[in-house]
Amino acid sequence: MEVPINLQKFPFEIRLEIYKHMQPPFRCHVSDCRSLVLSNSELSHEFIYEVIKDVNNYYEDIEKVWMNTYAGPLIVSKPVTIAEVKNVTVSIPHSFFRRDHNGSSPRFPEALLALIPLHLSSINIDFYEDEKAKDGEVPAPVGLRQVGGFVNCTTHLLYEKIVITVDNQTIHTCSGELGTSRLRISWGPLSVRDAYIVGMFLRDSYDAYETTIDHDDALEIDVGVTWNRTCNYSCDDG
Repeated sequence: MEVPINLQKFPFEIRLEIYKHMQPPFRCHVSDCRSLVLSNSELSHEFIYEVIKDVNNYYEDIEKVWMNTYAGPLIVSKPVTIAEVKNVTVSIPHSFFRRDHNGSSPRFPEALLALIPLHLSSINIDFYEDEKAKDGEVPAPVGLRQVGGFVNCTTHLLYEKIVITVDNQTIHTCSGELGTSRLRISWGPLSVRDAYIVGMFLRDSYDAYETTIDHDDALEIDVGVTWNRTCNYSCDDG
């Protein structure tokens, strides 16, 4: 005869260990823990608090690793609610592209390798201006070939076996693939000509993904590329 287990009667320390064993988005998607979130308000608040705390600490560590190499800060969105845990936005500073790369495209930042194992609905990567030109001048434009090269480099995350050159001059090999259902890279308003230059780097992107390039001659429209794969989660989970 099976006896129902009352999780509330467990010591708090043991409940924490149970939460760590589940621990979205590191071990599973947040939707896999829906039953726990809905079962009991006290346990739900306790569990959600631990999840959000761990995720924010994880993202703060990514930002710290980034600062070991680059001057411009990386900005990773921090979840406030359990619904926000399933998505993340990573903002890369323009100074990353203005560094001296000996004329070549930037390699993939080592700090962002930490995003690979996460079970997320979406990862959004965009860019922001972090530098001011001297004497009120306009900052030097970011090289579109470097942006396109970075985007092309990022597509290696979509393969079943990831082999990617990172910024510490080594090659990172991973037996898995990006654990996320949607990858979006948006590099802001561009003209059709500039969008074409970036798009040239995407022609050999991973075929198993539905690739869309949005561009127009209107400078107000953001240009980017999105990879979607068959989602293992329900539509409500993004």
